[in-house]
Amino acid sequence: MRILENFLDRTGHSKTYFPLLVPEDLFGKESRHLRGFENQVYWVTKAGKRKLSRRLVIRPTSETAMYEMFSLWIRSHTDLPIKIYQTVSVFRYETESTKPLMREREMWPFNEAHTAHATTKEAEEQIKIGIQIYKKLFRKLALPYLLVQMPEWELFPGAINAFEFYTLMPDGKVLETGSVNNLGQAFSRVFDIKFEKADGSHDYAYQTCYGQSERLLASIVAVHGDDHGLVLPTSIAPVHVVIVPILYADASEIVTDYAKSIERTLKKRRFTVTLDLREETPGEKFHYWEKLGVPIRLEIGLKEVDNKTVTMVRRDTLLKQIVSLENLAEEVKVMLKEINQNLWRRATNSLRQRVTLASNLTQAIKQIKEGSAIIQAFWCGDEKCRYQAEEKTNTKTIGFSVNQKEKNNEKCLICNKKARKHICLAKSY
Repeated sequence: MRILENFLDRTGHSKTYFPLLVPEDLFGKESRHLRGFENQVYWVTKAGKRKLSRRLVIRPTSETAMYEMFSLWIRSHTDLPIKIYQTVSVFRYETESTKPLMREREMWPFNEAHTAHATTKEAEEQIKIGIQIYKKLFRKLALPYLLVQMPEWELFPGAINAFEFYTLMPDGKVLETGSVNNLGQAFSRVFDIKFEKADGSHDYAYQTCYGQSERLLASIVAVHGDDHGLVLPTSIAPVHVVIVPILYADASEIVTDYAKSIERTLKKRRFTVTLDLREETPGEKFHYWEKLGVPIRLEIGLKEVDNKTVTMVRRDTLLKQIVSLENLAEEVKVMLKEINQNLWRRATNSLRQRVTLASNLTQAIKQIKEGSAIIQAFWCGDEKCRYQAEEKTNTKTIGFSVNQKEKNNEKCLICNKKARKHICLAKSY
């Protein structure tokens, strides 16, 4: 979230905090928004034994709290644009069957950004900025993604257009890990977010919003992890390097002093380093730090002391190499970069191998059986064809392909009539 907040700060967003509890009359102002969450919101109805005069909603998101304030802050076109964000907890009673980090009743951290603009063109440009921010974040986390335009029947309540980022999990299902929504004037008309234009006329603000949650962490755990445990991208690993001295009774002091000198050297170079001096066997320590996903392990024994070297083990491949003490800091820097590049390359190749294009239903069913996770296909726009495609492949339409070039001769995978959309079919959480 610090990485994301940094990207938001650098693109003109301001950090804010809005209340956890929202009065019912404010929350109910936008009826479509209320309907979208009516079976998921938690209500506060009492303070002790005393019944409240009006119920309070524990925020599922913060549109209604924020936009009430937008209506007070925005009076003129000179007040625009407004670009704010907050990182908070949100609460939704989504399902009886919760899934850690993927589908929870309390989502934390949840980062939501909200913007208001004077024209629809400015709002559309902000959507592009939001998408670019998320692309940079995913690249920093070495997480490849599928970016789709959401179908109208799946739009966030009040949105006129939206884009979704999906991560492919190892079991073949996709996980929604970010959304960017163009809200148009849906909320500004309800909350009376009106401003005076330069020519003296009045208009309602054009709004956007985008959000990320701890589902990113779920993706990192699942996509990069292996049978040994976590494999963390170096950009977010709390410890870059762990030093494990291999101690013997007659040389323990010499090895420990050597290890401590290496720890001091690496810390001076701004690496986060842990020296493990616990009374455990080296093998137990190796297993422990592999499980936690520390990118680099340095093994130091008497042989390394004598040769002025260290044995370096990278977590992503578990390969070892001998590095001279003189070049150690630079080698650590290079390896941390290589690990992130390898995680991105490995996960990207896995995603590409499991995305296939199907020209007809028979081919789509076959591809699913052979291990494809995401089927891209052409669709005529008829709901009956979509339902049949979803039923026969046991998937759902997660969105429309972005930047897909239109071709006049493409046919619907079901009815063989002229195609109107390029859809993505997948199983999802």
